[in-house]
Amino acid sequence: MNVHWVPQQPHTHDLALPMKAFSYRILCSALLCLAALQPAQAIVVNSTFGADGALAFGSGFSSVVQVTNGRARCSGAVISATAILTAQHCTFDALVGALSVNFDRNGDGVFDQTNTVESKFELDATDVLLDGTDMAILTIFGGLPAWATPFELYAGDPIGELVTMVGFGRRGVESVDNSLPLGVRWAAENIVDAVGEAPFGGPGTANIISTDFDNGTATANTLSGVRSSVTPLAREGTTAGGDSGGPLLFNRGGNFLIGGVLSGGTRADSGYGDVSWWTGISMYRTQIESFGGRFYTVPEPGSLALSLLALLSVGAIGARRKKAR
Repeated sequence: MNVHWVPQQPHTHDLALPMKAFSYRILCSALLCLAALQPAQAIVVNSTFGADGALAFGSGFSSVVQVTNGRARCSGAVISATAILTAQHCTFDALVGALSVNFDRNGDGVFDQTNTVESKFELDATDVLLDGTDMAILTIFGGLPAWATPFELYAGDPIGELVTMVGFGRRGVESVDNSLPLGVRWAAENIVDAVGEAPFGGPGTANIISTDFDNGTATANTLSGVRSSVTPLAREGTTAGGDSGGPLLFNRGGNFLIGGVLSGGTRADSGYGDVSWWTGISMYRTQIESFGGRFYTVPEPGSLALSLLALLSVGAIGARRKKAR
């Protein structure tokens, strides 16, 4: 029996959810009762990348924010001038007046601005991590800091993609057993190994994106298969308590796009072999766009050709006018 079947305790160090929120997350069969889901995972990295690397990498993502609900801390991301995307389990049962959003330009744990929340949108009336609806949108009072540029969103196929994970949760090198003080923003990279029902997690949906935390051994390559390599990335990482609601980012020519929000993971210590589970956002395009979110679109080849032709024509006209003068 592989290491991911070890009984786990929920991440509660920095996300103090009521115990009733965990009751539905375990399938009580002879095997699946061993696989309790872990809500609210931050960033844990390998020793090659290290703490300094993760901190420096995370410092640039100033549009990744901390979300608080009066008793708990999660992560989130700016998607419009007034909207923050996060996980529904971070806002469920929370009074709107208790919710706030902390902005940190440099990711050093010194918050530069805090906005209160005007309203919250949740996809349904349940608090289930892996049913594919663990997504919420917060509308904030006041404006964004000038340096917090909204992310665009990604609706493409995520499988096999290099992704970046960013969050304000617990942090450590190789596991959170050696976690550092809370409050700063770290980032790491991974590869999307699976899309569909969450492995080892009991009942779920096809809307779950999964990454695993590799260290070069077959044991840690939890999602081993055709698309999953045992070789870790130089900046390989996973998530830990307090990262819930943080974005799964896809790089398109230096433009980072949100393709999912963090729902949970398999290991309480976030050690090697941990699987992070992300709720995909592409199927909720209509809801997200209603809050001002914008999905990234690639121009058709014909459109690019026409645009180039138009630019050349304008340039030719300008050249003729210069000669006439």
